[in-house]
Amino acid sequence: MNHQLVLITGSCPGAGKTTLMNELNERMTEREVRHDTLFESDERWQSLTGRLVGDLLSDAPDRVGSLLFAARSVVDSLVRTDSTLVVDSMTLMPAFTYLVGHQSVETIESYVTDLDTILKSASPLLIYLRCDVRIGWERAIKRSGDVWLNNFLTRLHRGRFVMRPSDIGSSVESAIKFYEDVDALGRSVLANRWTGRMVELETTIDQEHARQQILGELGLL
Repeated sequence: MNHQLVLITGSCPGAGKTTLMNELNERMTEREVRHDTLFESDERWQSLTGRLVGDLLSDAPDRVGSLLFAARSVVDSLVRTDSTLVVDSMTLMPAFTYLVGHQSVETIESYVTDLDTILKSASPLLIYLRCDVRIGWERAIKRSGDVWLNNFLTRLHRGRFVMRPSDIGSSVESAIKFYEDVDALGRSVLANRWTGRMVELETTIDQEHARQQILGELGLL
């Protein structure tokens, strides 16, 4: 495996990150590739992002510093192993959801440059699943249900990513607009500042084709 770190991110919920994570986990296990996975729900995620969560709830959150701290923690953990780590990276690396609307474009660009430098020793592969945000959200809601939707919107409101409208319909529209902004800015910054290997795949209609391309990229077909 040429990459010790595989980061899976995308335009929005419903882009296909979790599906791809599960597929890679299954294929790597079948091929006896030493690997580990890091999902947002894992306890280890909390140890990596605990400082970040505290900053988000403070009056003057240091989002950039906390995100880079989490990235260094990941790289430090890889030094002691020869396994490949596959990360659901929507909210860890590059984590544009934490930055858009809170930091200037120049600050976000500098952050990605620093992140690129920190991760370089792990030969990262960044997989960006590009998806129409509205279609992705509709797919996520259909798959995960109203409980997931309410919990997700609550996290967005608590982190001050979007304001809390008076009804759930308006809240979903605010979230869609937010992710459209995140997607546009994130892809632009990555194109200009990310120097590692990056594969951008369209998943609005055909997620299976995207999965096959990634399996080929990693030699898992």
